[in-house]
Amino acid sequence: MNVFNSLLGNIIEYVTPTALLAFTAVSVALFISEAVRAKRQGRKMKTGIKVMFIIAMVLDAILVILGLVVFLLIFAYATSTL
Repeated sequence: MNVFNSLLGNIIEYVTPTALLAFTAVSVALFISEAVRAKRQGRKMKTGIKVMFIIAMVLDAILVILGLVVFLLIFAYATSTL
């Protein structure tokens, strides 16, 4: 059971950031290409592309905030100021 938990933890640890990075990259690429196409054709951008881009940026912001919180907690613990 312990080996399974370790394997599952490793899979989640490596797959989650990769999936988030891929989602962000795809959403930014689609957002830019749709903006260029919409401007060239003289129409508004598709709502789905905008929503996907916003979701990607919110997830990235959450990831950065949580990373800073963890860093600060580890730093405070290491310097014994907590």
